[in-house]
Formats: sequence, C-alpha cells, structure tokens
Amino acid sequence: MPFEPERGNLQILRRNLAEYGDQAAVIEAAVGGRERRVSLTTEHGEFGFRMVDLDPVRENGDVDVVIMETILAGAAPTIDILKCDIEGAETEVFASCADWLPRVRLASVECHYPFTWQALVEMLRENGAEPDVLAVESNPRFGYDSVVFKPAAAVAGESDRALT
Repeated sequence: MPFEPERGNLQILRRNLAEYGDQAAVIEAAVGGRERRVSLTTEHGEFGFRMVDLDPVRENGDVDVVIMETILAGAAPTIDILKCDIEGAETEVFASCADWLPRVRLASVECHYPFTWQALVEMLRENGAEPDVLAVESNPRFGYDSVVFKPAAAVAGESDRALT
C-alpha cells in the first residue's frame, strides 16, 4: 500500500499502478511519527519534499500525516518489504518502532542527512531490534544513505523469500 503526499508524484504513482486496479490502493498522505496536518516544502525541486509543521492556531496544513500503527492496523500480519523514502521523517517514524517493527521482514530506508544509516541502526537497537544490515549505499550528492536490513533475526526461510 503506497503512501504519497505530493500531488504531482501522486498522479504519476496512480498512473503507474492503474493496471493493478484495486490491488494497489494509493493513499494521499505523509508518514510520520505522530498524526497531524503539515505542509510540504522543497529546496531541491520535485526530488526533496519535506514535511513542515505549522502553527495549529494560525495555519492549517494541506497534507495528512499517518503513523505506522494506523497503517498496519488493517494490513497483513507480516510485511514482507517495507520501503521508506520519506524525506527526513524517518527519524520520527523509527524513534518509537518497537511495537510495529517486528512485523517487518525486510526494510529499505533512505536516511536523509544529518540522520545517517548508522544512527538508524542505533535507533533500531534502542527499540529492541537486532538489525542485520544487508546493504548500504551513500549518496552525498543528494544527501542521503540507503540501507537495507532485516529488523531482527529471521525465522529460517521466511525473510529469505522476500529476497528471491
């Protein structure tokens, strides 16, 4: 179930998934660590939107933020592959991941600087996970690291299916 907060990207995503009909529901929302409304901003054009919290008394955001617990409430018991490219919100999403991370077999996360993949691994450990890092790619030109990991020791054969 893909989530996309930016309207231009949302149109492209819906067009790309149209042939799958109702097998691929696209949700217009951002993913974060707490539910709220935010605005999107970018300093890098269409490739680097970030959430901006607003003064709730004076401003109303244009994008809903949902949390992982809400997303997973109606999902399958186990998530085979979780891909997070959430433009800086990874720090707030993974800060309190102990309740939902055990449901994930394999994760791919873009860590946007100054948050690094090493900081993510430490945050996962603070939440009780023992991540098995499978791959890391640094991309300083665009300001992020990509890390692929198994959140915990896998049950024999289960998460290996996600890699084949």
